[in-house]
Amino acid sequence: MYNFGSFCAPTVKGCTFTENAAFGDGGGLYNSNVNGFEIVNCTFTRNAAAANGSAGYNGDGGGLYSNNTGAFGIINCTFTANAVSGDGSGAYFDGGSSLAATNCIFWDTLSGAQKEISGGAATVSSSVVQNGYPGGTAIIATDPGLVALADNGGPTQTCAIDTPSSAYNAGTSAGAPEKDQRGLPRDVGNPDVGAYEYQPNRKVLTVITEGNGSVSRSPQGTALATAEGRSWYYLAGTAVTLTANSVSPWVLTGWSGTPSSTATISTASTAANLSIVMNTDFSATATFARRGYAIAVSAGIGGSISPSGNVMVNPGSSQTFTITPWTGFRVDSVLVDGLPVGAVTTYTLSDIHSDHTISASFSLNLNPDPTSTPVPTATATPVPTATPVPTATPAPTATSTPMPTIDPAVVAAIVQSLNNFCPRPSAPCWMCGATRLPDCNPYGFVAGDVALSEDEDAILNCPALREAMLEDNPQSVAAGAFVSKVDHFSMEVTFAPESEEVSVVLDASHGPLPKGYSPFFYFLARAFDEEGNPLDYVLLKETGENGVVLRINDISVSWTLEITDGSEVDSNPEAGVVDMEIAVVVIVPEPVAVAAPSGGGGGCVTLATSFSALLLLVLPLLLLKR
Repeated sequence: MYNFGSFCAPTVKGCTFTENAAFGDGGGLYNSNVNGFEIVNCTFTRNAAAANGSAGYNGDGGGLYSNNTGAFGIINCTFTANAVSGDGSGAYFDGGSSLAATNCIFWDTLSGAQKEISGGAATVSSSVVQNGYPGGTAIIATDPGLVALADNGGPTQTCAIDTPSSAYNAGTSAGAPEKDQRGLPRDVGNPDVGAYEYQPNRKVLTVITEGNGSVSRSPQGTALATAEGRSWYYLAGTAVTLTANSVSPWVLTGWSGTPSSTATISTASTAANLSIVMNTDFSATATFARRGYAIAVSAGIGGSISPSGNVMVNPGSSQTFTITPWTGFRVDSVLVDGLPVGAVTTYTLSDIHSDHTISASFSLNLNPDPTSTPVPTATATPVPTATPVPTATPAPTATSTPMPTIDPAVVAAIVQSLNNFCPRPSAPCWMCGATRLPDCNPYGFVAGDVALSEDEDAILNCPALREAMLEDNPQSVAAGAFVSKVDHFSMEVTFAPESEEVSVVLDASHGPLPKGYSPFFYFLARAFDEEGNPLDYVLLKETGENGVVLRINDISVSWTLEITDGSEVDSNPEAGVVDMEIAVVVIVPEPVAVAAPSGGGGGCVTLATSFSALLLLVLPLLLLKR
């Protein structure tokens, strides 16, 4: 770590500096010209600083080098096995640095007679220092018995101590952190010296997973505050059960880790549970390996794919999928790994060596194939005998229900009505008495017929309309038991000055229908992008921001459309002008059965009255300013 010229006073906590080298000063950390520095619960081991005469460096400070840093505090840190070609194997403090080291270990120099701490004056207290430190307070010069750097729990590796150790309970509680480098609580009254706190009654369990899986523990233990979900500590002697939880297509292939007096882990074991007794710190690794590949299967509304869900297959194998639409629907498209493969009803993935996806979408089958009515089976007449024996009546042949049909008179009425549609008023304006739209057009309203860019089926299958149809008549629409007619026209509105919104009334009316028939009217609007491509239709809702519907009487509906400049259905970027297309869709579903009245004949009634023409009116009084 190199820190030069910082005007802040940084603090480094819970870090391990190991196997770093500098061709100069400060093998692990170089700190110069900063406004103070603090290092807490850190380990410096096997770092080296080599002289660089041409650059003026002596190779001082194997662990750290500090120059002109002002107040410099080191608390509960461990410096061991660092090397220098100059001086200060553990730490070197040059001019302008005021060191205060508390509860620290400086031991096991790899440089012969060099000092562990060298350079300027330093205040060292309650610390273990190889060869001692003249002028220090409560200095211990006895080997602390450090163990080599290892995973002892927590997020970083540490150098542990064991009993007997000169560092055990030898520190001062004044200024000592509450937890050690691993996150394990320190002894409140007599903390250990160094970054590691020896806990004879607490043992650390570290769990590592390799691959896609997890390991649960029973009991849970207490998480180390700095371990990020990988280390926990227990009271010594606690029996703990580890359970490996694999995530398909991954499986447990074995355990590995540190053996203990109660559990020697076998790498060949694939048992999900591992039982241990926490008589020492323990580390366990669960290894998971992949077995096979996953195929994610999804189907939209209107059908299914079999098999479904996440299908697991072996490497190199094949898998066939069957795509089945619901009654009244058809396969619209099938995507494999996001690419279309057509409106197929079966698809096979072969020689599988990776994960895949397959999905299908469906649309309404608006022209279902009619089902013919089976011919009844003739019943044979038994031949009479002298003693007539009753002949058993043959069981009737099962017949399928034919696809329901709508009275042709209803179809003719809808076609006639929409063919006669005219977007101009057929009666004098109630405001000014004008009989022609151009004479009563203060806002530049223009409407006219427009050629359809899609066929009727395409419009009926637009998502907004299809959702509304299924919501209103789910059974009839799904079964295709309805008739429909589509017409639409273009509309352009030029707003009055300082106006941003105008209301237009669309009147739809029909004559009396046979009993049981109920038409459904849908009004949609759409715009075009800058390149002239049509955008999706937007359903004009009955209530809300873009429309209100009012039933005038039993045979007439009035739809108020609020046209806003710059809305999602406006194709004209010019302010004050709106260009849009309006689609009118009429749906007549198969009526529900109606019981015949008493005393009279029931059955279907033929349509005698046709729909009247759809009317379009402009209501200038509903103009709104925004």
